[in-house]
Amino acid sequence: MWGAGGTVSACAVWQYENMRTAALQSRVKDWWSGMEWGVKKAGGFREEMRQWWSKLEEGEKMFWPICFLNVMVFAAWKVPALQSFMLKWFASSPGAKSSCLPMLLSAFSHFSVFHLGANMFVLHSFMGPAVELLGKEQFTAVYMTSTVFASLASYVHKVRTGRVKSVCLV
Repeated sequence: MWGAGGTVSACAVWQYENMRTAALQSRVKDWWSGMEWGVKKAGGFREEMRQWWSKLEEGEKMFWPICFLNVMVFAAWKVPALQSFMLKWFASSPGAKSSCLPMLLSAFSHFSVFHLGANMFVLHSFMGPAVELLGKEQFTAVYMTSTVFASLASYVHKVRTGRVKSVCLV
């Protein structure tokens, strides 16, 4: 499972870099840290978004980009010109030419608005406590690894039940 190992490794490096940066920042005292130079964004909407974002907890800051990505993938499925691209990279099938990356990316594909909404509701319900418990890097590793293993389970089920369809895309 190179995909699972890769996600765990990447998240471990991410966590190490965040911890190293925090350690370096704790040693070097910023004399200007109390001042708010350049903090305010130009434009009312940008400033409102900055204030909203700064008030979110770490789990919420993880949830919204994932939710946005899921919605964008769902919208991309609705664009006829993108169908072959979406089938190649966002549909998980053991008979496809490229089967590794779609195992990860298919986690962001949803069949219907109800499917998308239900998944995002469930993700939102446990993401805050999970991120608080594990940290954002380890949560990301668990989340991405679980998507790969879910796709693997789907592959095994499709092969065992004889529902393997080859996807031939040019």
